[in-house]
Amino acid sequence: MKRKQLLIIATMVLMLGMMLASCSGNKSGEESTSTIDTGSRDVQSETEPEDDTIEPMDLVYATNPTGTGYYAIGAGQGGLLSTDTPLNVIVTPSTGPEGIVAAIKAGEAQLAVNCSDHFENYWDDSEGSYTLGNMRTIENGNTLCFALVTNADSGIETVADLKGKRVTFDGLSDTHKQITEAILRAYGLDPNKDVERMKMSFSNSGFTDLAEGRTDACIGSISGSKLEELASKITPKILAVEPEQATEVAAEYSSVVPAQLASDVPGGSKGLPCVGMPTALFCRDDLPEDVVYVITKTLMENYDSLSQICEELREWTNDVALSETARFPYHSGSIKYYKEIGMWNDEWDTWNVQQTEKYAG
Repeated sequence: MKRKQLLIIATMVLMLGMMLASCSGNKSGEESTSTIDTGSRDVQSETEPEDDTIEPMDLVYATNPTGTGYYAIGAGQGGLLSTDTPLNVIVTPSTGPEGIVAAIKAGEAQLAVNCSDHFENYWDDSEGSYTLGNMRTIENGNTLCFALVTNADSGIETVADLKGKRVTFDGLSDTHKQITEAILRAYGLDPNKDVERMKMSFSNSGFTDLAEGRTDACIGSISGSKLEELASKITPKILAVEPEQATEVAAEYSSVVPAQLASDVPGGSKGLPCVGMPTALFCRDDLPEDVVYVITKTLMENYDSLSQICEELREWTNDVALSETARFPYHSGSIKYYKEIGMWNDEWDTWNVQQTEKYAG
């Protein structure tokens, strides 16, 4: 009898255990189902990325030497892109505009801040398969001002006063030479007879020569920190190019436009008349569309931050991002973003096709 009672009790305990296990299993199953559902939603969001999601990649951004406006622009834009996107932008200073062109053409750089005229002047389509027809614009930017700079203690007040003086403008860059010759002619001076032509070994060396007394004036871009460095050694004076003469220079040298200093700088006040060259951010056409889209969107939507970095980037306002002065057709990735924000229209489509056909030869 006792044995039978024990058997009944054991059976009841076993049944109770099975019931508890079953309840526990159902509960854990519900929890598991909930976890799986949540996980599946997470996976779905990962497999359907937003339009501006791109894979990490390295990009080389070619600029002018350190201390120049181009370098300040590249450092500012490159730093933002490296911080706010999966891109790792390596800002690489070159010897000057011609070095930027060489880096892009050789495929050693994918991004470049430059003037379109520099690409046309320094590109040799007789070598290699990559041509000017493959160049694309991402965003138009500021106007890079150029002027002749002298020592305020020299007594030189105007460009006309340079007659018989040493003027540094011969060197690696045809741009410096052509702009200076045009400015001198606009003021009635023969660049081969009325001044002593001096050479510079690279784009900023004229400022060094001026500071050390080896020249009386030099041509240079009025941007970057080089003027501040010059001002720590001498009192610089920027020689104005009055609107009438600036118009003559622009007529002679098509890449130049009449311009004014956008802010006070050592040697010159805001509004001082000079000449300038439109600047833009360019790339190769083989840069993926989604990458260029993210670059364009990031730069355009972060203007407020970029404008605090340097005076040059303050001029890269969104309303000038599209400009015919960029010359090269816009990249499809940029066009996609400009369409989204309502800047791109049929007229720009027509212009882009025309420029594509022009540079395709």
